[in-house]
Amino acid sequence: MFCSGLALAFHIPVNILLAKAKGLKGVAMSMWITDLMVVVLLASYTCVIEIKAKEGRWKEGGRLANTKEAVGVLAIVLNFDYLLYSVMLSLATCASTRVSNELGANRAGPAYQSAFVSVVVSVVSGFIGGLVMLGARGS
Repeated sequence: MFCSGLALAFHIPVNILLAKAKGLKGVAMSMWITDLMVVVLLASYTCVIEIKAKEGRWKEGGRLANTKEAVGVLAIVLNFDYLLYSVMLSLATCASTRVSNELGANRAGPAYQSAFVSVVVSVVSGFIGGLVMLGARGS
């Protein structure tokens, strides 16, 4: 929320200046600059938080009874979680592109079908990932 607020505070004066200087192109440029600023701020925030969270997780590993096993399990769970995330991100990107192409071609029916299929595949993939995690829990 802080990143969005900071970008908004930056967007307003930039939008006014670019709109006066370049007109409608200036408004588009200010949106692009604001979006870039949000991405950079969120990426830096995420990197800082991720580093602190990982440090906390690894430090807590030393306090557990079986440290090697705890660190191994944590590494496996995090890697599997990142794998699921990357699959879902890829699916979302592909679905977004497909739906955009169908809508651009003025075909709403296939766009709806593509969106529906992507939602179903993501739900099924999520359940499969959850079942794999539950199945591996007892091992």
